[in-house]
Amino acid sequence: MNSRTSRTQMMYTLGFLFFLISAFASFFTGVKVGADKTEAKYSQLNGHPSAQEFSGSYQQQDLVTFLS
Repeated sequence: MNSRTSRTQMMYTLGFLFFLISAFASFFTGVKVGADKTEAKYSQLNGHPSAQEFSGSYQQQDLVTFLS
């Protein structure tokens, strides 16, 4: 048996494990970021306004739509 073969196998194994862990971590990070963005986008539909609040006046587009 050659010592070099076991080192090479160990490096391939460690590289594969690192790649596998990185792939899982990036996938679940992407899922979390996507879910957070989707929740923020649709939070106003659930009755929880995030950024805009009604200021008491209507925009011109709303008035035109109402009068048509």
